Amino acid sequence: MMGHRKGSKVESPNPDNQQNGAPRGDVGPTHASGPPGENNRWLRSVLENSSEITKIIDLSGVLRCANPAFGRVLGHDPEKVVGTMNVLDYVHPDDIPRVLEETEKTVAKRGMTANKVEYRFRHADGSWRWVESAGTYLPDDAAVKGIVVTVRDVTTRKDSEEKLRFQSGLLDAVGQAVIATDVGGRVVYWNRGAEEIYWWSSDEVMGRPSEDFSVPENLREKQAGIREEVRAGNSWSGEFTVLRKDGSSVPALATTNPPFSQKPVSFGLPIPPRPGRPPSARPR
Repeated sequence: MMGHRKGSKVESPNPDNQQNGAPRGDVGPTHASGPPGENNRWLRSVLENSSEITKIIDLSGVLRCANPAFGRVLGHDPEKVVGTMNVLDYVHPDDIPRVLEETEKTVAKRGMTANKVEYRFRHADGSWRWVESAGTYLPDDAAVKGIVVTVRDVTTRKDSEEKLRFQSGLLDAVGQAVIATDVGGRVVYWNRGAEEIYWWSSDEVMGRPSEDFSVPENLREKQAGIREEVRAGNSWSGEFTVLRKDGSSVPALATTNPPFSQKPVSFGLPIPPRPGRPPSARPR
């Protein structure tokens, strides 16, 4: 939630887009309207030492107040940018429409925190940081007369998510079934290769015990033995007959590895190469 970009306007019952003073340089949040009252020292201490950014912007997007975390996280010294920086100029161009949409919602709610929004913000060193923010519009508060925004850095999480998407794409490209289950045998990952072998889609099997739909009755005991061996920290490889969605069976070369983060992983390749699937068995 970031205010409004140049050339557009947010209607407000009490617009106040004028600067109310210069940035201050003493301890505590830098505020364009001057220092908070001394009786709020405890609050100033919380804001000063918070790992999350707390800032106030006006409806045009100009930064009116920022706690020290703004500098620690984004590299911009609050004492130098409060009153002069338009934060929208630092939002990634591809994220501007989403940020403006959430800003409109924030202004419309008046006093209620709007939905969180994630976007990229340009760090002082030129790099992009992923942040998550939520805003509250307080036009009737004389000390604010703008949007209070709390922001936290989520770059590490976004990088991890991107890495997982990349790894998932690789697993889909290997041409083998890759299946991960929890310690109870319930499916937590099911790649495209598994869909091709078993004819079940990922949505249909997630959270279900794999043996309920993929292991023939006469092989359940063998499957239980394999699971115990894997739980003991050993890998298992061999030929195993699996069930498909239409009830037919197919032999497969399977390898089951010990858990990674409590998730045993199985790999499978049908023998001989899988035939074309009937249309009725295609994953939906």
